[in-house]
Amino acid sequence: MNEPVVIARELLASIGVAAAQPELPPMHGGRSGALTFRVEVGSQAYALRIQPEERFTKHFSQLAELQSLAGEAGVAPAVLAVDDRRRAMLSEHIPTEPLIGTLRSSRGLELLSRIGQQLGILHELTPPQSLADRCPTVRTRELLQELCSDGPEFVRRAAVSVTSLEPGPKKAVCHLDLNPTNILFDGEGVRFVDWETAGISDPAFDLATVINLLMLDSASRGALLRGYARSTTPPTEARLEAARRHVYLGYGAEFLRLAGAPAPDWKSEELPALAEAYGEIALGKLDMATQHGQWRLGAAYLGELFRMGREPLGNLSGVR
Repeated sequence: MNEPVVIARELLASIGVAAAQPELPPMHGGRSGALTFRVEVGSQAYALRIQPEERFTKHFSQLAELQSLAGEAGVAPAVLAVDDRRRAMLSEHIPTEPLIGTLRSSRGLELLSRIGQQLGILHELTPPQSLADRCPTVRTRELLQELCSDGPEFVRRAAVSVTSLEPGPKKAVCHLDLNPTNILFDGEGVRFVDWETAGISDPAFDLATVINLLMLDSASRGALLRGYARSTTPPTEARLEAARRHVYLGYGAEFLRLAGAPAPDWKSEELPALAEAYGEIALGKLDMATQHGQWRLGAAYLGELFRMGREPLGNLSGVR
């Protein structure tokens, strides 16, 4: 019997569910390297997440504590059982509706309001003592220093187009990777998954990530922020716009680094639009697991940064 089945069986037993041979079809596990399965026991389904790398042992315990807290608050799937030694977590399985399709429907603004409200609830949680401070711009700066040494000119131009972001008035529990695959919608409620990057940070980064990666227009942004305001006070528009620049820069740098080699030396005005890259992914024409896919998606994020404003506003040494 393979190890995920053994782990699933033992975690199920710990909550009183007997399953000699549970079915474990794989699910999308995100960029963290985690193995994720849908655990089927008769008509009941659960979600199993296993982090195979031992270097994540300490971090996994923090992750499990945070997701348990978020689950109790209703902003993450409820955690049912945890095996710290094997870095495994069993949680409720959320049956989902297509997020992007719903956003484009007549229910889109209502869904965005719910996402905003859930995000506000997250940002009001009392953080567990084990949760570390995490500033996304520190990681971005490290990536840019690596990429700018031998990367194309458009990366260097992107690096100097973003000013430093001074510490904000509030720090909170933040997810820090709210891409569309990490936002689950079951037809009524919204839950967030894949908490590996979470930490105590500036709430503006989470809102900026949702706005950027869901490509929200003005009306959609308004719905998101109105929902957020039901739970907590939104950041200022100026701070949110500054955070959006950092988010584009961070995601662009991350995907270009994943490609593992310098990207083609495109001119900044030739970089693909994010909507174009997303469309290619949806049609199966672009694979994010390939070097070309990572180049193109990373370049698309930086292209959106240039479209926010082409005048240089600072320099790399000021990126925090």
